[in-house]
Amino acid sequence: MLAFLTQLVAQSANTKATAVVETGAGKVQGLMHGDINTFKGIRYGKAPVGPLRFMPPEKPEGWTNVQDATALAAPCMQMHSPGGPRQSDFSTEMQIIFPTGPESPSDNEDCLFLNVWTPAADAKKRPMMAWFHGGGHAYGSGGWPAYDGRNLAAKDDVVVVTVNHRLNALRYMYLSDKFGADWAKSGNAGDLDLVASLQSVKDNIAAFGGYASNLTFMVESGGGYRMGGPNLGDDASGEATQREAGDRE
Repeated sequence: MLAFLTQLVAQSANTKATAVVETGAGKVQGLMHGDINTFKGIRYGKAPVGPLRFMPPEKPEGWTNVQDATALAAPCMQMHSPGGPRQSDFSTEMQIIFPTGPESPSDNEDCLFLNVWTPAADAKKRPMMAWFHGGGHAYGSGGWPAYDGRNLAAKDDVVVVTVNHRLNALRYMYLSDKFGADWAKSGNAGDLDLVASLQSVKDNIAAFGGYASNLTFMVESGGGYRMGGPNLGDDASGEATQREAGDRE
């Protein structure tokens, strides 16, 4: 018990608040983990609920107070979460391979958030690495423990970003053929979420010590498939980008 308490004290001593960072939507503040500034749960789009459900993402409304960016925000609702049923063999297998961390929040429709790890929120213009998670378009989160960007940011002096976005029916449901022209923009919401996240990165990453024109995509499984669809890199950054795939479906 004493050893456990000693470890907790050591971890607390090694964790302190970051400097406040000004983004286009408002100020955010995260936590230092060792030498790495960690900002979690930064909103890049309005909650896609009500009239925005199934529709393209919209920029978030600004905030006046300093936003707490110390904890992960909700991933999209999906086939399995720690508090929900195991609905298929696929979702069970995915949960075994990529278990959700105990600190992760419950999944939710309000899921347009990203996470940033950076050695310093300064003007250095570090290379930027954006990670699009896998999960067969139906499962996953930028907050999975396996995707924590702290070590990569520390080892290579880069800024790492991971993204949550809409999945499953919330991602691909097309409704215009049944409900008319008001729904003509439905059907590709999840891919447009990724474009919106990268536009937010382009607009704000300099404040986190990154350089949007030096962007490498890291993708896995469903994330790799999406990179073969819309040209997300050129659409979001307006610059040539590098692409690295962990695997492809």
